[in-house]
Formats: sequence, structure tokens, C-alpha cells
Amino acid sequence: MRAIRHDIASRLGEWSLGAVADDVVSVIVELLTNVFEHAEGTCDLEIQALADQLFVSVSDTVIALPAMRPRSSTAEEGRRGLLLVDPLTEHWETTITVSGKVVSCMFKITSRPTREGLLCHPIDVRTRDYVYLQGEHREAVASAPPGTPAKRS
Repeated sequence: MRAIRHDIASRLGEWSLGAVADDVVSVIVELLTNVFEHAEGTCDLEIQALADQLFVSVSDTVIALPAMRPRSSTAEEGRRGLLLVDPLTEHWETTITVSGKVVSCMFKITSRPTREGLLCHPIDVRTRDYVYLQGEHREAVASAPPGTPAKRS
């Protein structure tokens, strides 16, 4: 998880979104921890930066909806779930799909990113690390100048 955390923070810094990096990384860690505990196979992490919003989505193979758990005084990172996600995001929702679900979050950003971009990573739930394809580095990213819609590579 450390590599994932570092890569996300680095990418947000490259997009000049370091001001929201801590909140975004915390939310992603919570969402991925839930996937690691309840899903199998791979999940997909997608981060998209637009002019004034940042979107994060995590998809997995579990159809069950996430639920808000009561606050616990012993809650540690990776166990706070929606109690953390809800106040750190502008909006979040869960969508059931044919193959499982997608949890999507929207963050309001106050500074315009230097580049709009789309970052997509498949993650192996068993190893809790990126899925590497044909010796490729852990990145599948497309970046475009502000105002140009990002497209998947």
C-alpha cells in the first residue's frame, strides 16, 4: 500500500493538487482497504482531475453496498470507512454494476490543476500492489492541457 500511497501523492503534486493530497490519499486508502478485506481478484483505481473537481473511483467484484459503521474510539487507519470518506469528500456514491460495484468520490479543488489528467491502475487484491503488464511500469496515464478532456491510453 505504501507504493500506491506514494504514487498517488506524487501524481497529485505533478498536477499541482498537493493541497488536497492528504485527504485524497486517506480516502483512497480507506476504499482500497475495504476492497482488500472483502473482494478477490483485481480492483480498479481511477483518478481524474478536471478544472475544479477531482474524481476518484474504486471498482471491485463485490455487489454488497458499503455501510456507515458506528464511530469507534479504537478506529485505526484502514478501519474508519465511510466515517472518514464522508467528511473529506464533496460527494460520494456507490453504483452497482454487472460485475460488482464502483465507489465514486468527488473532491472540490480550489486551485486549477496544471494539467487535467486521468490515472488508471489495476490493483491485485491478494498482493495489494499494482498489476504489472508485460514489464510496464505501474502507470497507465493520459494527461492533457487544462480544458482538454482526458482520454484513457
